[in-house]
Amino acid sequence: MNRKRIDRFIEIVSLLRKPAVISEDTLQGFRIEIRKHPFAGAGEVKQASGRKLAFSDAFTSYEDAYAYLQRIKEIEDLATADYYRLFAKITYRILNRDGHEVSGGERSEFRLLQEIADAQNYDLLLVDEPESSFDNLFLKREVNQILKSISETMPVIVVTHNSTVGASVEADYILYTAKETVDGKPIYRVFSGYPTDKRLVSVDGAEVNSHEILLNSLEAGLAPYEGENSHMKLLKIAENVGEFQAVDGQYRTVDEITKDDLLRLVDRTLFEDDVEFDPYDEKSLKNQAHQVIYKSVLQKLQDLRNRRREFVDESARLFLEDYQRYREPP
Repeated sequence: MNRKRIDRFIEIVSLLRKPAVISEDTLQGFRIEIRKHPFAGAGEVKQASGRKLAFSDAFTSYEDAYAYLQRIKEIEDLATADYYRLFAKITYRILNRDGHEVSGGERSEFRLLQEIADAQNYDLLLVDEPESSFDNLFLKREVNQILKSISETMPVIVVTHNSTVGASVEADYILYTAKETVDGKPIYRVFSGYPTDKRLVSVDGAEVNSHEILLNSLEAGLAPYEGENSHMKLLKIAENVGEFQAVDGQYRTVDEITKDDLLRLVDRTLFEDDVEFDPYDEKSLKNQAHQVIYKSVLQKLQDLRNRRREFVDESARLFLEDYQRYREPP
């Protein structure tokens, strides 16, 4: 009877040591592979035990599973519950999209994705500045995808100062905190709204410009953004003033616009692909004259933009005549 049990034990250990993949899983392009195979030396056995013990003598009997078991029983301070670790080596490999083992940077990316995936076992996921350790391409391609998926079943909050992350995550709702000093005392407000809202509103009714706040919250703020994109923005609202881009590239108030300026704006609207306009916002334009002029110019330029294939010289002429009626006193 004992011989049968010994033979069965040897058979099981032999199967356990036979090299094979025992588990595979995938996570956002990474493949997790678990393999089993025999130990190559006593050093590997020691590492698997997690103890500072000597296994050299016992390993001389490694090929004979039962004899090996008797030898490891002789090792002092080795718990019986740890014996199972010492018969076959179990290895974990993380492979990238190309099937190669991940680099150090790729391993960090995998760990982040793994932590996010494990968060599904909790009630809330908070991700704080993921851009501090990872590049924008990885965040946009991999992290945002899994965040959007998780957000369908639980709240996900992302704190970021990176414009790529902030925009590409496609947030469902925005919270913005601000501190003001009134009569020497700090006042804290929380503004909220949807990404498509023009203005964010606090509980006491105070409002802020959503577009400006979002840009100022990301990286270098609004000024560098406008500096980088001013070559294409023909109309904009800045500090409650409507402005147009003059021939020298500088911005002037819309009440200074001339016929030549209008012709040039029309020409650029019709024949350039990357021009932009700030949307009309009555609350942001405090001057009534600016409201009338900005809204009129914007509407006509947008109309030309939408129908520019139908218009050439005639569209510009009609627009100028129409606009002149706004400029002439009643």
